[in-house]
This record gives sequence, structure tokens and C-alpha cells, in this order.
Amino acid sequence: MADDEKSQVDDDTDPESMDDEEADLPEGAEAVLDEADPATQEAAAGAGDRIKSSRAFKAKKFWASKTAQTKLGRKVITHFLGQSANSLLDNLHNVAKRDAGKKTANQLNRIILKLALKAKLLHDEKLLVYKTIRPVIEPVNEMSTKLHEAFAYDVLPPQQLELLEAKFTQLRETLETVVAPLMKDKNIAKLQQVLNYFGSRRVLGLLYNDENYAKEKAAIEVCIQTLVKPLLAEQEEDKARCGYPGGCPSSLVGPQGKFRGSTLCALHHLEMYENLLARPSVHHFLLEDGKTYKPKMLPNNPFPPYNGLFYAAVHNYQRSAPNIRTLFAESISEKYLEEKAPCQLTLVGKEALVQNTLRAIANTPKNEKPDPSVFDELQAHVLAELEAVFHARVVPSNEYKAYLQSIELPKSIAKTAKQTREQLEKEAKKAGKRKSIY
Repeated sequence: MADDEKSQVDDDTDPESMDDEEADLPEGAEAVLDEADPATQEAAAGAGDRIKSSRAFKAKKFWASKTAQTKLGRKVITHFLGQSANSLLDNLHNVAKRDAGKKTANQLNRIILKLALKAKLLHDEKLLVYKTIRPVIEPVNEMSTKLHEAFAYDVLPPQQLELLEAKFTQLRETLETVVAPLMKDKNIAKLQQVLNYFGSRRVLGLLYNDENYAKEKAAIEVCIQTLVKPLLAEQEEDKARCGYPGGCPSSLVGPQGKFRGSTLCALHHLEMYENLLARPSVHHFLLEDGKTYKPKMLPNNPFPPYNGLFYAAVHNYQRSAPNIRTLFAESISEKYLEEKAPCQLTLVGKEALVQNTLRAIANTPKNEKPDPSVFDELQAHVLAELEAVFHARVVPSNEYKAYLQSIELPKSIAKTAKQTREQLEKEAKKAGKRKSIY
């Protein structure tokens, strides 16, 4: 058979028939792809470069490239991600087949299986370990969660499609950085090909919004729901932990008597409460534990309707990943600053400042991201206006006094928290350090 004819036959092979091609799996290849032998593992501890060029590792890489269309690739995916991941792969194949044709769908499928095998080899050789993949964990979790949340929409809005595409871009860029020292450029290019296709706004739009893909959408929703279930359970557990911005493993303190409960542990809540007594600030109600109270619940709400939301949105923008900053900045501008913005800021005499901010965003070069501080001056002005209203109208009110009473820790809990703080301060003093824990 001519080479071009053989290539055509390979391209037209369905994933199901790929799984049955046991003839493609050379005798002993599966054993070669099992856990690395002790001698190889011992060498891996301090000689990664030697492993990459060792005869055993080269043999494994060779058989991986030759067997990527067999059941072995699916076994790897099942081992690490469970059977739902293989079902997800099948339905993604169907999406690609319907959209781009059988040849492209099969090609993408083979790339995924081949990359899965290579990842297993790197894992077995102790070259792909937790320390290596740690930067990828958060982008993967964020993307998975957003994909899961998107199924709640009957029709996914354009902004949500843009956000999903940005999450795929963030994951791809992080993966490229992680695997660059471990994979050849051609394999990194294949990884980019898969993520660029399935993570494109166009294909995501087909999956979520096109009725012709309703069957695949329903199946993929079930797969993703299964895959993210442990993550969602972990997030639920996190809700029971202290919400201190720097991270705290302690449990949050719940309601007790007149105490309304907190999103913080007793120790961090005590510090927050004392800071609020000493330096009252509307910031507490916008980004701290007071978010659940909302000063707008006061009679004759004195606050502009959207200024607080803008302040919080800018706070999140300042901490956003660079690859979604452009989308984030445009979204804030459209929602709060532009002439026909649905949640337009209420500002007095600062229209020029708004225009300067919009101009700075519009003039950002296409190959660059808006500066994290692009909204800072406007945010500072908004906060100053909110603080003025807060101190004039809220702080003297009976509602604010009642709020302070509702967040005061019960005496027994406060006593224990103060004792803990004193002990930590003593330990810090011995170590030559002293800084607030909140």
C-alpha cells in the first residue's frame, strides 16, 4: 500500500476501531509502559537528564508513539481521570467530527491519546511530579468549574464564551511553560492544536448554543459534572474554613446567641472587629466580612447604586491573571463607565477622569495587556466618596451600632482568641518579628 493511501486509512479510523487494533501493540510494549523498574527509578532521583537519554526511556517513548491509537492511551486516561474522561473524549470527538469532519476529529483524538501516554511516561520516570504540575492545578480547576457553571445557561452569552476561551488560553500558556523542558516542540505544538480548537469561542459556541450539538452537550455535561464533583465538594469544605485573604486552615466561627457568625475564624474575626472599631471603613462592607450585611439595607439608602460594585470589581481586576485582563478591563468599562453603561457610576465633577480611564484602556497596544493600575485613580475617588457618605450617614446610625453588636464575639470565644493572639505575639517577639495577623 502506498504511503499516502496508508495515511488516509489511518486518518479515517474511528476511535472505536482504534481501540480494537491490538495488532498495533507490539509484544511486550504494555509491560514496557508499566511502572519504571527500580534501577530506572533510582537513577531518576538525581539524574533526570540521563533518564531522558537512557535506552529504557527511549524504548518507552518509541512504543508510546507507535501504540497511541490502541486501548493503552485510554487506559492511561482512565487511570488518572476515571472512566468519565474517556466518555468525555468520545463526545469531544463527536463534536469535532460534526464540525470539522472525520479526518480532523480522528487526528485530534490521536493527539490526545499520544500526549496522555507521554505524560504517563514522564510521570513514571519521576520527571512529571507534583512540584512540576503545581502551576497547572489552579488553571485546570478554574476552567473545569467555569465549564460546569456554563451548562446552567440555556444560551451562553457572548461574554461567558469569551471568559471560557480566556480560561483555555490561560491553561494552554501555563501548560506550555510546564512541559517545555520535557517535550519536543512538535509535541507542544500538538498540545496547542488541541486546546486552541476545543477552547476556541467558535467551537464552545457550537457546543453550548447550537441545537445540532444538543446530544453531545448533554453527554459532556454529565462527564464534566462527574469530573468536577470532588472539586466542588472540596470547595464546599473550603466554605467552612476561615476566609482570611492570606489563607487560614482554621474553621470559621458560627452563629451563637446574638452573634451573627463570621466568614473568619475567631482569631481573625477578633482582629477584624477591633480594626473596624478603631478605623470604621466602608471597605469592610464591600470586600470583607460585612459583604453579607450590605449598608444599602439601611432606610433611605444613601449610597449610589453601583459605585460599591465598581470598587469591588476593580479590586478583582487588580488581582486577575494577565491573560484575562483585557477582557476584564473591557467588561468593567462596558458595565460601569461607558456612556450607555447599564450600571453607570454616579460621579460628580469627575467625568474627565472617567474619559481618561477609558482612553487609557482603548490606547493599550494590541500585543499588550491593560495595566493593573488603570482603574486605580478612579477607584480611589469612588472610595473617598463612599467613605464620606459612610461616615456622615452610616456610622452615627442605630443600624450601624446594632451591626457592631451583632459581630462582637461571645465573651468566651473572644477570651480564647485573645489568649491565642498573646501566645502568637510572644512567639513572634522571640523570633524578632511583630506584625498584625490580619
